Amino acid sequence: MTDDRRLARRLRTRLRSARLYTNDGCFLADGQLIERSILGARVRIDSTYALPQKLQFFDDEQKLLYPVDLRWRRGTVVGLSFTAKPSSGEIINPEPDDAILVDHSIRDLVLGPR
Repeated sequence: MTDDRRLARRLRTRLRSARLYTNDGCFLADGQLIERSILGARVRIDSTYALPQKLQFFDDEQKLLYPVDLRWRRGTVVGLSFTAKPSSGEIINPEPDDAILVDHSIRDLVLGPR
């Protein structure tokens, strides 16, 4: 017997690029999409920084931006739950080097407290 509590069947994917952004469109982390379902995704991110509960997931292959909730985190692997249909909306700062960290808790982790 498995301990699988998913509401929708998961689909394994070839590892493909993904990115996480704040709801304001500011870059948070690069990642790799591990699995997805119609309800959410499992992503390995290249960061151990704190993440907000509500954020956006960008699928580089589909070029779609999904509003998501952070459901769980184990180290650098996160579980995301889609909260609305995806859009092809613009991202304010698509590249990590151009990111503006507006969340002060993330800013403090990166740059140190003021």
